[in-house]
Amino acid sequence: MIYSPKLKFKSWLFMIMAMAMPLQFYRVGFLGLNWSIDRFILVLLLPTIFLYFYVSNFKIKPYAYIVLMWICIIIFNMLLFHKAIGSVMYKEIQGYFLSSFVLLLSVTVMRHKLRMISSRIFLTHAILIIYFGFYSIYHLWILNDIAFFPPFLSEATWLNSGNEHMKSLMAYKRLTFPFGTSPLLSFVSGFLILFGLNKIYKRSEKIWYYLLPCLIIISLGTFSRSGLLSLVISIVSIAIYNRNKSRRFNSKPIYILLLFIFIILPLSIASISQLIDIPLLMRVTEFDTLSENSSFAGHLNVRLKILKEIFFSNPVNIFFGYGIGGTDKYLNVSSGHMSFVTVLYDLGIVGLAFFSLLWFYPLFILFKENWNKHNPEILFIFSFSVFIIFSHMFYDATTFVPLWFYLGWVVNKVFEMQKHRIA
Repeated sequence: MIYSPKLKFKSWLFMIMAMAMPLQFYRVGFLGLNWSIDRFILVLLLPTIFLYFYVSNFKIKPYAYIVLMWICIIIFNMLLFHKAIGSVMYKEIQGYFLSSFVLLLSVTVMRHKLRMISSRIFLTHAILIIYFGFYSIYHLWILNDIAFFPPFLSEATWLNSGNEHMKSLMAYKRLTFPFGTSPLLSFVSGFLILFGLNKIYKRSEKIWYYLLPCLIIISLGTFSRSGLLSLVISIVSIAIYNRNKSRRFNSKPIYILLLFIFIILPLSIASISQLIDIPLLMRVTEFDTLSENSSFAGHLNVRLKILKEIFFSNPVNIFFGYGIGGTDKYLNVSSGHMSFVTVLYDLGIVGLAFFSLLWFYPLFILFKENWNKHNPEILFIFSFSVFIIFSHMFYDATTFVPLWFYLGWVVNKVFEMQKHRIA
């Protein structure tokens, strides 16, 4: 295939946009708004989507139609409930559109390029995550400074940036940079850990031998149950999917090592913390459903309340939800603390069906196709799919753009396998 200068330019724009995702709190003023670098470049890339549909005469993979239907549901929901929800909706809906367009861009315009540039993007993400992670470790754990602000950012800019939630979390000495919460950081670091394992298994890009231990430290430093559990489940899924022994792929060393790191080690630390009374470490194993102070109990109660509100309401709310931002407007909570529950309340059963289809589609294809399940490439793609699904099951990452980008990469890998009929 011959690459034209315009196509190459689009590839560079897309790559810069994806690389800039961990830099969201560095903003530039444009048209009276504060734009992060990745959002600004995404806006520049949006016309290429419409050009793609015009040139290709809509001859695209079925998955792209699912994404388009998902965007149509968002628009319909906005038209149906914008008067009732008001300004809350306009604050939340930006994330819905941005994440959806990143996915649409990945599976249409950039579907042939993503394979070639993904290694550079993920390597950049890993380096940025490690840089910000150890920057936080130095300030929080060594200097005992919980009032620090990101590098190359003035204190005044940081204090006025609106990152109140991130600043409050730093008081607990949990790693959050460069994202708004610790679980979001754990999802990105967890995905990169899986990607690094894949590279190490292939014995390519030896830099991952050095990056992987750093990413593991950062993942543990988030003290995020949702991120750690998602990673452990995805690793265990490799063993289950490859339950018949194969000479082509021996998954035991991988999942035994990481099960030790992410289960035995945290449980040991938590047990010790109960003896010496360190609340942050005790939090890792806190699953008390009776205590009012338990975050696990609070999240569970919100989810149960949402299910009751949906299934015992009128047909309009059952099928189309209460409107984007409804959890904030009507329940006075930021979200359902689980992406699928939040989407159910905001967009109803119809929205949940398409949202689930987006994330479960790669797994559906992997089980549908009669591929050799011992192929290392298939095993790792399976674990990537499991990881991003459980990330949404354990936390509300509905509009977390990096996960949508990772989903686009996984979908393209599955399509690539279909095309070449991997055996």
